[in-house]
Amino acid sequence: MIEFLFLIIFSFLILISLIIISQVFLSKIKNKWFGLLLPILSFIHSLVRLFDYIRFGNSEFTVIIDIIFWGNIPTIVLLAIYLLIRRKMKKSSETNEVTSNDL
Repeated sequence: MIEFLFLIIFSFLILISLIIISQVFLSKIKNKWFGLLLPILSFIHSLVRLFDYIRFGNSEFTVIIDIIFWGNIPTIVLLAIYLLIRRKMKKSSETNEVTSNDL
């Protein structure tokens, strides 16, 4: 039983790591839309979960707010990764541009 639990936790951590590595890779691509792909998919997934919950007649306000909040935490994390990498890339390109102009 403990081995099975360990396997599930380990698999979950591997999955999260792969998603973060993919987000970093996609954010570094020159086209900005590739970096926004995973956050958009995450947001769509949270909306599908919300509408699925409402469709089955469960419409308690606090539960809906919980679903919106907890369902979009991955979206916020993925967007933060995207914005940090893009800001770093922009500073790097500006620095390279200034140094090439100085030469």
